[in-house]
Amino acid sequence: MTSNQARRAVQWLLGGTLLAYAFKASFWVEAARDLARTPLADPWFPRVFASAWSLVVTLVLPPLTMCVALLWHRRWAARAAFMVTVCGSAFLLLHQASYNDAAFLTAFWSSLYGVWLVQKIETTEPATFPSWLATRLVCCIVSLMFLGGAIGKLTPGYWDGSILYALNFADSDYWSFRLLRSLLSTTQLRDAATLYSRCVVCIELLLVTLPVWPARVALYSASVALTTMAALNNHLLLSVVGPLLGMCAAALCVTRTAAVPKPALRAIHEHSPSETRVYAENAPS
Repeated sequence: MTSNQARRAVQWLLGGTLLAYAFKASFWVEAARDLARTPLADPWFPRVFASAWSLVVTLVLPPLTMCVALLWHRRWAARAAFMVTVCGSAFLLLHQASYNDAAFLTAFWSSLYGVWLVQKIETTEPATFPSWLATRLVCCIVSLMFLGGAIGKLTPGYWDGSILYALNFADSDYWSFRLLRSLLSTTQLRDAATLYSRCVVCIELLLVTLPVWPARVALYSASVALTTMAALNNHLLLSVVGPLLGMCAAALCVTRTAAVPKPALRAIHEHSPSETRVYAENAPS
């Protein structure tokens, strides 16, 4: 892996994780205001997990550090941003105003992967970078997210389509569902909801097996599935799938092998095996 590939991988990961915070920023501004006006009271949780100020700090600090890391290309800045996001997203998964938002779950995993990735980039030689492990970790994390989604949908309401029909098909203002309502009758729309819901469940169950797929096939397939999910259902889902897309893009960067130019190939044929190995490892990308 070259230094340019490492830099692009970190940037993709930072950018994808940043989407978890950016796409619903206006919603969280209103949520913080509501919480300040009407404080939560739960004797089981410490007050810090119900405070409006703690919510604001943990919503603002991670994206701020990620923006700094994106603009200032230093590995220590990226590592600091990922570590802040790991802590911030973990806190938001416990805060009573944000615990049920899956965006912070995917941001937690992507930033945790980012900490590992930066550490490996700094401590291993480019020729010995564990690309195989880097891609398999991404496949395992993404498949874990699909597993959670699939298990949550293994209910009669999802299998017969009634839940998605009520949530999306019946009155959602998103473009895909408005289009379906304009083209289909009520009965056809109900059948489409059933078919769509079953396809979602089956595809998520299929993508649970990503870790055993060929690396690049798995990463491209996951990227297409995640992008389609956001495009067809709600663009705000990019806050959830953005960190996963960032991980897939980062893994594709570290698995991409630099092409060896033709002069280098001629030189390879003219040298001994030991010289060939050294020349190939140091060939320009």
